[in-house]
Formats: sequence, C-alpha cells, structure tokens
Amino acid sequence: MPKFFMHIHDDDKFFEDPEGKIHPDVEAARVEAEEAAREMLAEKVRRGVKIDGQKIGKFDEDGRSVAMVKFRDQPKLRDESED
Repeated sequence: MPKFFMHIHDDDKFFEDPEGKIHPDVEAARVEAEEAAREMLAEKVRRGVKIDGQKIGKFDEDGRSVAMVKFRDQPKLRDESED
C-alpha cells in the first residue's frame, strides 16, 4: 500500500509531515486530510482564530500533490435524514 504525507499550511507557517502514513488509496488519504482539517478548524474556532488560507496537502512518496483540503471548505451541516 502507498504512503502519503500530510503537510499543513497555516497562514505563513508550514508543517511538513516527515513520517507519512500508509493508506489503501488516494481517496482514503483525502478523507483523512478532511477529518484532520475539521478537527483543526474546530480548535481554531474555539480559540477565536481567523480561518483564512489554512490547508492540508496530501502528497505521495514521490512528492506529488494528490489532494489539497482547505479548512474553510470543511464545515459540514448535519443531514436532516440522520434524525
């Protein structure tokens, strides 16, 4: 299975994932990035931090970008069918 790296861009800061994580495919890597972005977004909202420009990039072992997840695109409203 391939390894993917999750690099975080937070305003002018860049956090590189040196270890990576194995996922069965690109879709699974993207889903993990979305979940991480929502968790980080929730923490920023609790602290009153402006959400503008933060994103997570998923990269393959060759350094190619396979997914880019923007924090501001992550809030999800609950589906009424879940009631």
